[in-house]
Amino acid sequence: MDPCKEQKKMPCIRLGEADPATTLTRPPAPFPTHSTAEQRAEMRFGVHGNAVFTGGAGVLALASARALLEHGLEGIALLDLSRAFEQSEANIRALRADFPGGKILTYPCDVTDAKEMSGVAERIRDQLGAPPKILCCFAGIVGCVAAEEMEIEQWRRLIDVNTTGSW
Repeated sequence: MDPCKEQKKMPCIRLGEADPATTLTRPPAPFPTHSTAEQRAEMRFGVHGNAVFTGGAGVLALASARALLEHGLEGIALLDLSRAFEQSEANIRALRADFPGGKILTYPCDVTDAKEMSGVAERIRDQLGAPPKILCCFAGIVGCVAAEEMEIEQWRRLIDVNTTGSW
């Protein structure tokens, strides 16, 4: 037998329990028979709690924040660089106007600065009143240079923002 094939065996992964009484991933309970389509949609797709958006001043993050607020999210914390907030000030103002009951907070920060992010995380918990349940990672650098042509500093910055910053 080929030793390489022997080493490449996939481990067995059990995705769920066969017994519905003990599984941790039970299917949702059936909807009440008297519920309307709108009520069933709310039960199925309603979102509750708070969320954090890195790269929060960007177009994709703001569109996602709007969608989650429309589905019931109570509070959002938008994290981005100061200059990004300056560029999207009107969009954030519109979001606040459209959701006056929601807490929409902004935090100028750099996701690559672990010490700064630790302080921001504490402020978010305090100011939103409950820890966030959702983290949406939109902070990122889009490189227009092939990786093999990048300078090492550019590569490190890209990895720090796009990967480490999400952690």
